[in-house]
This record gives sequence, C-alpha cells and structure tokens, in this order.
Amino acid sequence: MTKSKAVESTNMAVEVNPAPQPIAAKSSTDVLAEIMLRRELKDEQERQNKEVRNTVADARRKKEDAGKLENDRRRQTNCDHLQGNHRLGESPFREISHLSLHTFGGPSTTDNRRIRCNKCGFRWYPGDLAETIVRDGQKIDNPTTISWKEAYKIIMKNKNVGNKPSTGFIDVFVAAPAYKE
Repeated sequence: MTKSKAVESTNMAVEVNPAPQPIAAKSSTDVLAEIMLRRELKDEQERQNKEVRNTVADARRKKEDAGKLENDRRRQTNCDHLQGNHRLGESPFREISHLSLHTFGGPSTTDNRRIRCNKCGFRWYPGDLAETIVRDGQKIDNPTTISWKEAYKIIMKNKNVGNKPSTGFIDVFVAAPAYKE
C-alpha cells in the first residue's frame, strides 16, 4: 500500500452500531389489544371490498335488467297473441288466441283475475287501458295496445275452441261382452 492510501484508511470514520436495546416485554393485554386491532382492520377492509363488489354487481344487474325489460317490451309489442309459430303480419291457419284467464280464488278476493298471453308473457289486469297500464303504482305505456276488456272479449270468443272433436264425430259406446256362466 502506498502511504496516502494507508492514511485514508485510518482517517475513515468507522460506524459502530450501538448495543441493541433490550425489548420490553409486552403485557398480555397489549398483545391481545394489538391482535384485536389487526382483526378489526382486516374486517373493515373486507367490508369495504364487499361494498365495492356489491356496488359493481348492482350496476351490472341494473344494466342487464334494463336490457331484459327492453327485450320483453319489444317481444310483447310484436306479439299477435295467437297460437302457432307464424311470421309477423301473416295470419295463422286457424286464428285461436293464446291467452289464458286465471282467477285467484279465496273468499277474501274480489275480482282478482289476470289474463296472460302464453306466447309473449304479457299480463292484463282489470282496469288496464289500451294506452296505459298501472304497475307498482306507476303508469306506463301499454306495449300491446290491447285493453283488459278487449283481451277478455278475445278469451270469451275462443272459449269453446280447442282440441275437441269436430261436430261430425259420433261417439259410439260399445258395451263389454257379456259372459255366460
């Protein structure tokens, strides 16, 4: 070594770590308090994450519900409420309504009925008008432009039509053969 390097090495400050301080022993209550604080922080973070997930899921559900309602309205607007899978604007072979009337029974019910289209799923209730219907206390446009009275007339018109034999069908009763003893 040269003399200058030796001088430099002796002039360097040497850092000496002080002796470690003895760690004060924590009491059991302090340890328990620390554990509880950690747990509470973790629970709070989980709650916040859950709230964020729920908010995102609610927004997604609302968007999907709005799309579903729009598709239902479009299907109900284009439905002719007749049986058969015919094209829009064409008349089916036999014009038979695809509506069903359901009366909810019970002694406490008065005029608790509904008419449902089995093709598009739209429901009419007594008091529905051709222009507007009331659902959940809100007036909304009637997508079918058919009132309760018109739907009821359609049902009563087609009440006796169905899968019954024609008028030319004769039901012949054949008696069972008698056995001789």
